[in-house]
Amino acid sequence: AAMLAAVQKKAVDGFVMSSPVDEIAQQRGTGVIAIDPFAEPIPELAQVPYSVWGTSRATLQKRPAAIAASLRAITKAIKLAAENQEETLRVMRPQIKDVPPEAIDAVIEKYRHGAARTPVISPAQVEATVRWMNLGESKPMSVRFEDVVDNGGAEAAAAVILKSPS
Repeated sequence: AAMLAAVQKKAVDGFVMSSPVDEIAQQRGTGVIAIDPFAEPIPELAQVPYSVWGTSRATLQKRPAAIAASLRAITKAIKLAAENQEETLRVMRPQIKDVPPEAIDAVIEKYRHGAARTPVISPAQVEATVRWMNLGESKPMSVRFEDVVDNGGAEAAAAVILKSPS
């Protein structure tokens, strides 16, 4: 709300925010979306996941039932968003308060393009993410896929819910 007010009062020339702030500013006529990685290819962001659900290996070991249930829920949401736009909108609208319905619709449509199709993270996604994080770094980081990803639960959820391992 504060950022939208600042834009409306012309106290700032621009901002970087996530949805729905940018859609609301555009719909009010107080701003335009200058860069939308879901609408145009940005080479530096190719194969970088939009969001990742993460936890520690200790939590994976301590709470396997909760982790498995969470991964099933996430995978069901992935499937719903991919297969049933109207139901996705019906479920999401009440969860996003104080946002005009047309802005919610625009947000959901926008993110549909960048949404995960599976909960499984690929080595290429990790490589792309590290490459992106290292842009401009004087001391680039290096990680091994197997040190930062445990796809066991994601693969199990995908196999049952999506009927495929990835």
